[in-house]
Parts: sequence; C-alpha cells; structure tokens
Amino acid sequence: MSVYCTEGEIAGYLPSNYANVITDFTTIIANASAFVDGALCAKYWPFNSVTDTPSTPQIIRAVTSRYAAWLSLLTLKSVNRASDTSPAETYRLSAIQDLMAIADGTHQIPKEAVASETMTSLGTAPLESDEYKFAVAPKTVEPGSVVITGYQNGIDFVVGYSAINRGSILTRLNDAITTATTVAYEFSYLRQTEVETPAGQSGGRLIRA
Repeated sequence: MSVYCTEGEIAGYLPSNYANVITDFTTIIANASAFVDGALCAKYWPFNSVTDTPSTPQIIRAVTSRYAAWLSLLTLKSVNRASDTSPAETYRLSAIQDLMAIADGTHQIPKEAVASETMTSLGTAPLESDEYKFAVAPKTVEPGSVVITGYQNGIDFVVGYSAINRGSILTRLNDAITTATTVAYEFSYLRQTEVETPAGQSGGRLIRA
C-alpha cells in the first residue's frame, strides 16, 4: 500500500513533546493514506509513495499530513475530540475540504514526468513481442508525451491504451527498439474508463473518469 507523507511532515502540527507518546507513525500514516485513497479512488489511481520516483504529489502529501496530524492529536489526547474549534478538528476539516476540491476538479493533480525508463519488459508475456507496458501502469500515460531519442512517435512506435493489459502500451514499429532502449513520458493519475462499444460497431473510446 502507498504511503503519502512522512513523520517530519506531521511533526510540524504537533506539540514538541509528541515523541513521548507516539514513537512509531507507521499505523497513523497508513490510516491517513488509506483515507485519502478511499476519498479519491473513484477518480484517481493510487498515488506514488513518498519514497517512489516521482514521489507523491505535493498536494496529496499536504492533505495526508494534516489528516495524520488529526489522528496523532487524538492519540495524544491533547484536545477535546468533540470540539469543532480545536486544532485537531481544523486539520481534519481542511484535509476533507481539499479532498473534496480534488475530487470535483477544483484542485488539479499535476501530470508527472518520467525522465528515463528502460524497456526491459518489452515483449514479456502476456504482451506481444512488439509491446511494452509502461512501469506506471495502470496510471494513464499521455501518448503525445512519449519520447524515445532517435525515433519518431507515430512512425517508429505508437502508444495506446490496451483493455486486455489494463494499461498504456507502447508498440514498436521499428525493430531497432530493444529491451535496452530508454523511454521518457508524462503520466496522469486520472483514471481512464473503458466504454463498451455496441455490438456490430468497431473501435471504441476512452473517457476520463
């Protein structure tokens, strides 16, 4: 499961002596991260963890750390749980407000860039011999952003979504592209939704969730 913030990001919201009570934030961070996933899973794929490259989007880190701070303050029992004016409740409400804004599109999650990814799994089953599944799958790769130095997108390779493989697939059209080739691209956390094509019609389309 992904982890969306660190102890250091939570500590700024807490009393300086928090370590006297909370010695391990693993469960608190896991619960806060799961809460964020649950709030956004209808529209977004799970985000990268803080230790991944690229790391968790900054807005998600901020929201998660505030929600985790609320959980931490409840653990410290330093505030009245029922108070709607307590610092803990302020952190919780602001986190929820930001999550609602992300869910309805008011706040946008920026696209992420992968500077270099080696195509070591090119042709690996269940893919066809000329197919490569991006490492960020099932996250949505932007087809026009895909670059392989020395080759042309649309001529030497094409990029599209594969319903069978549940992710964006690069199909090589030039055999000079190998498992040692590196690719750069941008991806989005927005989910893609498959739309069934009525019987008797060819093709299909994908829409943003």
